[in-house]
Amino acid sequence: MKPSIKYVIIIVLTVFTNIFSQTVDKNNYYIYPHMYKSGQTLNLMGLSAAKLPEILVETNDIIRTPIFFYRFRYGLIKNFNADASFETNIITYHASLGLKWNYEFNGFSAALGSDIAFWIGRLKMEGFNTKMTGLNLYPNLTFGYAFEKFSVSIKSELILLLDNSIKNGSVEVKNRYANFSGYAFGLYVEQPLWKNNNIMIGFRGVFVKLYYPTWAAFTTFDKRLYITEAVVGLVL
Repeated sequence: MKPSIKYVIIIVLTVFTNIFSQTVDKNNYYIYPHMYKSGQTLNLMGLSAAKLPEILVETNDIIRTPIFFYRFRYGLIKNFNADASFETNIITYHASLGLKWNYEFNGFSAALGSDIAFWIGRLKMEGFNTKMTGLNLYPNLTFGYAFEKFSVSIKSELILLLDNSIKNGSVEVKNRYANFSGYAFGLYVEQPLWKNNNIMIGFRGVFVKLYYPTWAAFTTFDKRLYITEAVVGLVL
């Protein structure tokens, strides 16, 4: 997508949401951290796309890997909430569970938590049968501020690779990467769209040795690559 087209889409979405914005209830925000009510549930469905570096895909063309995701949040007691998520790019599947503690102060809000995830990718075609699995841990910290009509949140996270293996036919190799794979920073804006449903738009910078959606590229570089993600979703 050309940059000019991308900016037009963002402007149209912004205008659209401003016109149809309803009364703001911060309890309907997903990324923005806040005190969840016990038993409260939120659903987030969306799509992310990553611009891959030339060194990884061996071309200077703009290549994006779309990922479809679904996330679920459940309010527990004493400012805690539980998270579950599932995402896929067709050949790779990633599922996670997590726990977060939320705190509000002077108009700001913060959340401290961690998610553990298992992912598996499989590519099978003529003469090629490869499977890769991984177990990741994502300690994370989120800060947010809720304005009158929208919220802004900044989320940082570490990416720890607890276990990893790749199997090609009957040959299996384990733990090819270091446990500390990298880290990521994201900026997210949420705004009411209609009734109790919100739109979320975000950008995420990832510095990582193993970017799991691109495992099939079989990179041998032992250094962190920078990958930019654009994220859009609906909070239901």
